[in-house]
Amino acid sequence: MPIYLSTLEDVRKAVLGGGFLGGGGGGSLEEGMRLGGAAVSFGTIEVVSVKEASGLIAATVSSVGSQALGRGVLRSANYVEAFLELADRVEVDAIISSENGGMNTLAPWPIAAGLGVPLIDAPADGRAHPTGLMGSMGLHRLEDYVSIQAFSTGLPGSQHRLRGALEGRLEDTSTAIRKLASIHGVLAVVRNPVDSSYLEDNAAVGGLKLALEVGGILLEMEDEPLEAYAKASEKLGGKIIGANGECRVEDTHLETRGGFDVGYADLSCSKHRLKMGFVNEVMYLDMDGERIATFPDLVTPLRVDKAEPLLTADLKPGLTVYLAVVPWKNIPLGSGLKYREAYETLEEAVGVNLTSHIEELLEG
Repeated sequence: MPIYLSTLEDVRKAVLGGGFLGGGGGGSLEEGMRLGGAAVSFGTIEVVSVKEASGLIAATVSSVGSQALGRGVLRSANYVEAFLELADRVEVDAIISSENGGMNTLAPWPIAAGLGVPLIDAPADGRAHPTGLMGSMGLHRLEDYVSIQAFSTGLPGSQHRLRGALEGRLEDTSTAIRKLASIHGVLAVVRNPVDSSYLEDNAAVGGLKLALEVGGILLEMEDEPLEAYAKASEKLGGKIIGANGECRVEDTHLETRGGFDVGYADLSCSKHRLKMGFVNEVMYLDMDGERIATFPDLVTPLRVDKAEPLLTADLKPGLTVYLAVVPWKNIPLGSGLKYREAYETLEEAVGVNLTSHIEELLEG
């Protein structure tokens, strides 16, 4: 049976759980609350399973761009407009989110609530990721697949107004979308419609339900952050670093490059020195010079004053945090994360090897 999301409590659960599964990325919680709050104010989100969506054509909804530069840029109307741009060109009956994240879990909600389009609980990925290729469920491996990506940013009358659609090879359209996002800060994108049957083997089926469950834990125990994080991490088979004394951010570097927030943070946690590198999301975590987590392992910075995730763009020297670390095997992943070529851009950006640490996941 479908489930229906219509309250601010639903929004808060999705934002908190999506943010926890964002791994330092996936968009800001404030933006997610604004999008979700607007959505439930004018309609109800109908969530259906993959089986209930049999025969429907589903498109992926995403926010693409820098988390540092993109705040406050998009409105609900941008997502609706991008959907209509796509629907003018191809058949599309349903939507999925591109990933879990404080903002991107909620990105499809304005379309679902405003236009009555069903939302399938099968995100392209169950955690946040930085590139469009990673959020495309392996479609780039399909011979002769043509990608169609519709986009919108800015409001009518704004000098930053941009809307339209691109059609072509998936790698090319994704690169072009990222380039446009680097100019405008962020785009609402609705892309790559597929038959719902494709989602069964290639999407993160049940990823929205997982976000709502994790978010429910954080919301219920909001004023007991460490206990909330421990319970959420236990559910995901992960652990908390800093539980015996918070981690202090000692140094950070952040630059927005090619539509990505790229940088690192050095932390001290008790007697240990940690280094995390990120491309929007945390890409790796080293402890005392030894690798302890590599994307798509989940590494999420967490606030110490209340149960709420942080973005990598929010890390500043002097800030104290906890870190949640969850092995990738315990997270529903889409097929877009299973191909070696999807990691080339990330390895170049952070300047370290990633793929040698995740050989068990990779195909080809």
